[in-house]
Amino acid sequence: MSVQIEIAEEYCIARLIGEIDHHNAKELRDAIDNAVMTGQVRELDLDFREVSFMDSSGIGLVMGRYKLMQELGGNLHLINIAGHLKKVMMLAGLDRLAILDRPEQRRRRPPAEPVLEEAPEEMQEAGRFEEELEDIPFGIGGEEV
Repeated sequence: MSVQIEIAEEYCIARLIGEIDHHNAKELRDAIDNAVMTGQVRELDLDFREVSFMDSSGIGLVMGRYKLMQELGGNLHLINIAGHLKKVMMLAGLDRLAILDRPEQRRRRPPAEPVLEEAPEEMQEAGRFEEELEDIPFGIGGEEV
């Protein structure tokens, strides 16, 4: 697994390549978070075009980046998601947290207001479960872990 990150002004795209699993999720989180924080990013795209497999740690990765972008007053977009990954993301409720779209279909919206107080209940739960999700054995697009 690797990630290619590009930043332009307040926009960042993280192109995820390969498999997302509990072995590499922390490395991916750290790379993306570092880029977002140092680049003062308000719009983060996670590009899943080249992701062949994702276990529960991938769900945690998305939930954590959603929480980060909300805290910064920004938006998270999940783009170029293959059908088998999109189905699981929707079952996990990620379509309620992030924007699932294609970049060419995007209509720019103003960033969300920064979160100044406590995060909504669903995000508090998401933050608590991000690490726990890495230990749930299931696979998407390949063999079960």
